[in-house]
Amino acid sequence: QERWLIGVELAESLTAGGFIIDELKRFALLQTLLERGMSLIESADLDFLENGAVTLARVASPEDGMARALQIETLVVMELEEWQASPFTSSLDLRWYLDQQIPLSLDPSTETLQALSVEEPPVYALLSSVVLPLFDSIIEKSNQMSARLRAVRCAFEATAAQLRGVEWTPPTGVELLPSTAGGAARIHVIGSSVATDVYLPK
Repeated sequence: QERWLIGVELAESLTAGGFIIDELKRFALLQTLLERGMSLIESADLDFLENGAVTLARVASPEDGMARALQIETLVVMELEEWQASPFTSSLDLRWYLDQQIPLSLDPSTETLQALSVEEPPVYALLSSVVLPLFDSIIEKSNQMSARLRAVRCAFEATAAQLRGVEWTPPTGVELLPSTAGGAARIHVIGSSVATDVYLPK
């Protein structure tokens, strides 16, 4: 349990922020840590559960991290456009790319802006035809990871409350779904896939 807490803190301090590749590395680490955390929710150690919730609360939102990474990389590409540093792309390609990328980087979670990432680029936009289709899966991954992070954190809080013998009230945007057919109750982040739900100990 102690090693898991240290692992979450360490992974966050070493990998948070930066370029998209840095965020994807953080996603991979965070996914492993959250999977391990879901098995630790069954702990009867109240101090550990409360510390786990506090530690997870300090983890930067994957959605926010990806938004920051998109903004940083947009600025880098704007510099390429300014100096024409890349021999593989044309000015028209970079300009079309930035027309799509700048609005998207302002708020990657907006569905209207996400639609820009799947528009068919013109025939001359070689860079755009390779890079833009990747944004759809990256944004979806960051949204799912944010929902899973929140659900695991809430599960720690709910289990700790159960051990204390008090009622746990889900925060805004989260719901506690009752058990069905003898199963366990689960934490669901509203608007997210059921794949990100976390089941509470019975």
